[in-house]
Amino acid sequence: MEFIEKIASFLDEPGNQIYKGRAALLDELEGAQRKLGVIFDPDYIRFVQAFGGSFVGVAIYGFNNSKVLESSSVVDLTNRFRRDGWPGAEDAYVISIDMSGNPVMIDASGRVFTYDHDSGDMRSMAVSFREFVEAAL
Repeated sequence: MEFIEKIASFLDEPGNQIYKGRAALLDELEGAQRKLGVIFDPDYIRFVQAFGGSFVGVAIYGFNNSKVLESSSVVDLTNRFRRDGWPGAEDAYVISIDMSGNPVMIDASGRVFTYDHDSGDMRSMAVSFREFVEAAL
């Protein structure tokens, strides 16, 4: 089954519809990339164009988030962590927040990583957005 189809299947399961946001518009994505000075991962773009900000075993922020997620967009989250001086955030964008309050980010290579504020270490979580989401499903 294809990546987007797997996610759609999960979100279509009984009781999971509440986890699905509304699709992002191309203008929103292009504007966000300009504001943040990044290029979004193609699979992240496909995800938010199909599902908006959704919960798929892990919260993925975009735009038009599901009611179970806070209303912050990827731009809001990234700017928050950049403003607060989190290592790694200056050249990446924040797609989620882990259970300890650490940002989950994607860098220019597409790697998903976090900065753990307790240990002071950068930690790779997945080599790609697709791998990150598939592991969470």
